Amino acid sequence: RPLRIRGSASLPGSAGFDFAWSAESPLDLTAAGAVLTDPALNTRNLVIAGSVLVPGATYTISLDATARSNGAVARASLTVNINRPPFGGQLVVTPAVGTASITPFEADAVGWDDDPGDTPLSYVFNRDGVEALTFEQASQIASELYLGEAGTHHNLPGG
Repeated sequence: RPLRIRGSASLPGSAGFDFAWSAESPLDLTAAGAVLTDPALNTRNLVIAGSVLVPGATYTISLDATARSNGAVARASLTVNINRPPFGGQLVVTPAVGTASITPFEADAVGWDDDPGDTPLSYVFNRDGVEALTFEQASQIASELYLGEAGTHHNLPGG
């Protein structure tokens, strides 16, 4: 998902402001595709493409506002921590092979961990983009899943 930031500035009697966004390394706002709103357009809105944000990284983003009436400059900075997905685990399905609607399958999510504040973990299984099963705070579940069309394969995405 993109990161959306909106800045503002006010100064009594000012005829408006010129805005300039910047970021500390490793985030390069000038890289192709990094910014969905052009920082050179003098806008107070910044939208950074989610594809350039690294999970687990911390970025400092700044906005300089220069008053057109007197050239006074103000800077505001924001430190953003990008959430990372759960890590370290695996999804074990037993048995590995079976027949839908006949074989009972058990899914066991073992060894998963997440950053403080991101717990409890929740698990969602989808079929054809529709939520089929959700559970939270348990690492093991047994359930009958809806049978798909003959000859099709359905995967349970992990992570």
